[in-house]
Amino acid sequence: MLIGSVQGFFLTFLILYKKKILFHRLFAFVLLCISCALLLAYLQNVLDLKSYPFLIKTNLPLPLVFIPALLIYLKKLADFDSVNRTILFLLFAPFFVLVIYNIPFYLGSNEIKWGYFLRNELSGTPLFIEQLEEVFIEFFVALYGFIGILETRKYKRRVELVYANQSKAQIGWVKLLAYSMFVMTFFAFVLSVAGLFTDKVPFELNFLTAIGSTVAIYSIAYYLLIHPDALSEVSLALQSVSSKLEAGKETNEEKSDLLFQEFERKIIHLLDHEKLYSNPDITLSDLAERVGLPPYLTSKILNQKLNSNFYSFINKYRLQQVKDELLRNSGKSIIEIAYDAGFNSKTTFYESFKKDTGVSPSEFIRLNRPA
Repeated sequence: MLIGSVQGFFLTFLILYKKKILFHRLFAFVLLCISCALLLAYLQNVLDLKSYPFLIKTNLPLPLVFIPALLIYLKKLADFDSVNRTILFLLFAPFFVLVIYNIPFYLGSNEIKWGYFLRNELSGTPLFIEQLEEVFIEFFVALYGFIGILETRKYKRRVELVYANQSKAQIGWVKLLAYSMFVMTFFAFVLSVAGLFTDKVPFELNFLTAIGSTVAIYSIAYYLLIHPDALSEVSLALQSVSSKLEAGKETNEEKSDLLFQEFERKIIHLLDHEKLYSNPDITLSDLAERVGLPPYLTSKILNQKLNSNFYSFINKYRLQQVKDELLRNSGKSIIEIAYDAGFNSKTTFYESFKKDTGVSPSEFIRLNRPA
């Protein structure tokens, strides 16, 4: 616990020092809260709490601070302007409810605090109302964990507006953050509910959620430090494109429907004849530059005229080239053909191909290539 808390404070300092943007400040706040919770847990284990009774139950409400903060972080990634004051109030309302409920305890006598510690920490026989309090906490953190997964999916859809290869946008760490957050919080919720009906739930299982969550969060923090463009590059690209798409278009750049059709033909020509899709690092900005339009108008044409986002549109061309090459029997391996078409990941290619055709590349060859 002590090593974890010291590491957390160190990571908080590094994130704030190296990443001076709002997204990372939010993440640093999450790290700080987790580190404080670990430090308080350490102190509660090594100190004589009869001499320091004010430490008892101090870390109980902290999950209702850093889990909502983590959710806000994910919501900010998915939609920059989605977190208003109403949402903030709703997310942190359980924390304030819990603190208000516990004011008599925090202001109460040392005997009350010591009695709570004896029941919950030493004998493992908490009162039913104290068990309900635990269920209340774990229910909301699990709920926020589930919402986090939904926000991650929303973020993935927004990334597809800008990047033709999802691995370029490095969204894997965001998925890890959301899914690990949900798995750990849901497991803790199940344990708290089970505790209402039986006293045979091993107390040590609670350490699994604490250790697992801490390892996941700290691993992602190190990843962000090692990969400085994992978020900032993506967030800036999304902000410049999607904000204009949703907030209001500049009237001096609006094109007539006839002009949009002209640019639509130009986009198709660039992909049909110049094969821009074969560049694995192509972005919406690259295509927009070749077309001669701002990125947000290029995205508008793709969505409204071609009924597709940038990611799906580029992948459609890549998959068509792959299928043509597979049937042509060029002598290249399947992976070589995929890389030539612009894919930069085996996993992404196989998933896209199976989703498009319903079969694997090998099965596609067997079913469609002439004998």
